[in-house]
Amino acid sequence: MYIDKKFNDLLVGQYSQLSQDIWVFLETRESLIKMETATYLKKPAVTALQKDLINNFPLENHVKLTRFKQLIGAMVRDILFDHGYVIQQHEITVNPSDLFVKASRYKKIVG
Repeated sequence: MYIDKKFNDLLVGQYSQLSQDIWVFLETRESLIKMETATYLKKPAVTALQKDLINNFPLENHVKLTRFKQLIGAMVRDILFDHGYVIQQHEITVNPSDLFVKASRYKKIVG
């Protein structure tokens, strides 16, 4: 279960099931491999998951879309931090036709 008080509006109440379903999806080995691959290619990690998120979750035109994108970014950050990554650069512009417009790029901590 994902917990972050900054996102209580999505994690408690009517949006909690969707939020937790996204968390479960992001925690899968397949999602981690995609995020790590994007990072290795020096791309923001969420770019590798955009199509899957769009295809598997009712996010497009959602009344809370901006908040869900922020939540997904926080979830991705927490997952990657747990696997030895740190933020390399914030607010990288990505393809605006996809789910995200700006995202963070990560790098693996060596040592």
